[in-house]
Amino acid sequence: MYKAGFRHIKLSPHYTVEEVKAAVEEAKTLGIPVTSHGGGGSDTHPPTMTKLAVEAGVDCIEHLNPMEEEVLDLMVEKGTYNVPTLAIYREQYKANQIPNDLIEKRGWKLSVHEELFKKARARKIVMGIGTDAIYEFMKLYPGLYFTEMKYFLELGATPMETLVAATKNGAIILSMEDKLATIEKGKLADIQVLTGNPLDSFDVLGNPEIVIIDGKVHEFTK
Repeated sequence: MYKAGFRHIKLSPHYTVEEVKAAVEEAKTLGIPVTSHGGGGSDTHPPTMTKLAVEAGVDCIEHLNPMEEEVLDLMVEKGTYNVPTLAIYREQYKANQIPNDLIEKRGWKLSVHEELFKKARARKIVMGIGTDAIYEFMKLYPGLYFTEMKYFLELGATPMETLVAATKNGAIILSMEDKLATIEKGKLADIQVLTGNPLDSFDVLGNPEIVIIDGKVHEFTK
């Protein structure tokens, strides 16, 4: 993948201890970030895959799927990031698209993901905003990104905390904080200019007056 030009690697279980360690070591040798799908339908029961990934040293876990609290503690110890993707889970539960096996045999329900978010936040695990909506759920874009941000608020995050998750934390998770996500000299000028205050309402985020991309200004007429 590296030779093909990829500079971020995502792993997906099932994998053995040896496999995930080898993958992480290879990614680290090449100096590229490595993340892993967080268990889910491809996990064992009880869940073990997320723990293996964190122990192996992945940089981030994608999704907040059922895991033991000790895994959250391990993420704190290892400095592992997380992208919860809560909004798409809510849509999938509404559409009955979570497999019955996960619900009936493994006890999956929306509140499980929400409680994990609260526990991760209480531990100050660095979290970013992600969506993961595919197939028929692609109709939810681009608003789903803002829906995810509002979900953070519903679960107790502050507006500023959530904005940081959507900007600075995203760059940290991608190992691109030297280029993106904060307004500083020497970084790419990717900026939304708004008339409203996003700390009052995230609704203004989808209605910019001006968008600056790498320093190039794009104005919008109402």
